[in-house]
Amino acid sequence: RIFGLNVSTVDQPIITGLLDPCTNNRRSPNIPAEKTYDKQQDGLKQENPWRGYHVILNPSYESQVQWRFINRAINEVEWGFCPGVLLVCRNSTDTSYFQRLLPFPRVFLRRSAIRFKDYDNTPIGFGIALNPKPYTLNPTP
Repeated sequence: RIFGLNVSTVDQPIITGLLDPCTNNRRSPNIPAEKTYDKQQDGLKQENPWRGYHVILNPSYESQVQWRFINRAINEVEWGFCPGVLLVCRNSTDTSYFQRLLPFPRVFLRRSAIRFKDYDNTPIGFGIALNPKPYTLNPTP
C-alpha cells in the first residue's frame, strides 16, 4: 500500500486518490492512477492540478526534466496542495535538485530492490517520500 491507498484489483483497477503526472502511456499506464498526465498533456502545466492527490512521480532521467518535476513536487507538498509524493529520481547528489530534497525522508533503491521495464538502460535511482513535515537531522528542542 502506498500512502494508505487501496491497491488496484480486478474489481477496482484504478487507485483512487493517486496521480501520475508523467505516465508512460495513458491507455496502458505502468501506474494505475486515478489521474494521469503524459508528455503531450505535460503534468508540469499549472492548469494540470495535483491538488488533493497523492503523487507517484518517476520523471524522465534527463536532469532538466527531473529538476522541473522535483521543484513542482516540493512546492505542491510545502504549499499543502498534495498530502504526499513518492519520487523516484536519479541519484545525483551534486545537483541543486538533490540538495533541495535533503530535508525529506529517503528510501534508497538498489538495482536488486526494484525492476524497471527497461532495467538494462535505467541508471541506479532512489526513492524519496515528500511529506508535509520533513524531518531534520538535528531537531531543535
